[in-house]
Amino acid sequence: MKQQNIGLKLGVVFSFLIALLVGLAWLGLEQMSRIHSDMETLVLARWNKVQLSRQALGYLIDNYSLTGELSLAGNKLKAGSLLAAHDANTDRVTNLLRQIETASDSDTERELIAQIGKKRTEYTASYSLAVAQLIQGDQFDDSRAALIRETLPRLATYQTTWKAYVTHQITQFDRVVKASDERYHRTRTFFGSDSVGDFFGIHDGACDNARRCQGCDSSETGGGVVATSFCRSPTK
Repeated sequence: MKQQNIGLKLGVVFSFLIALLVGLAWLGLEQMSRIHSDMETLVLARWNKVQLSRQALGYLIDNYSLTGELSLAGNKLKAGSLLAAHDANTDRVTNLLRQIETASDSDTERELIAQIGKKRTEYTASYSLAVAQLIQGDQFDDSRAALIRETLPRLATYQTTWKAYVTHQITQFDRVVKASDERYHRTRTFFGSDSVGDFFGIHDGACDNARRCQGCDSSETGGGVVATSFCRSPTK
């Protein structure tokens, strides 16, 4: 009878320990799932800003080429087609900038956007004046000289402000991924649930998102590499 009581007590203790371990495992999974969800939201939101700004920068690069061709245009007919293409790109940049302004969520972003707006105003003023002279016809050569001497340098400076914004967004994206990575692995270590996390593949979705966000060309952004440390971290 005494041995049966000891066996019963041991069974109760082991049952309690098993229930406690299972509870901790599920709590760990819930925490990791929440981290994954938060990371997905933050990463995609930040990457959307990177993509919008890179699109705008691409249109500006096109406009730089168009403005250079405009300065070499030999007649009004060719100049007219170049002006139309330039204006279409400008409208696209305006729409993208409006979306970026709406999504800005920090003082640094707003300051970078303010610099973009300032340099854009300087560039468009120079461009509009040169185009007005070009359309009038009697100052064709002067307008082409103004495009080379004043407008193109201002457009280059305008592009630089966009590159600074893109670089900032890539840096912030990198930090979001690393912070989420560290938080995720701290949770796994605390709950001792690496094997459970591997079994359920909690981290796979976050890795897929990070991989989808690769491919930023440093030649277009003025430098910067998107980190994907979350995917490179070893899974034990």
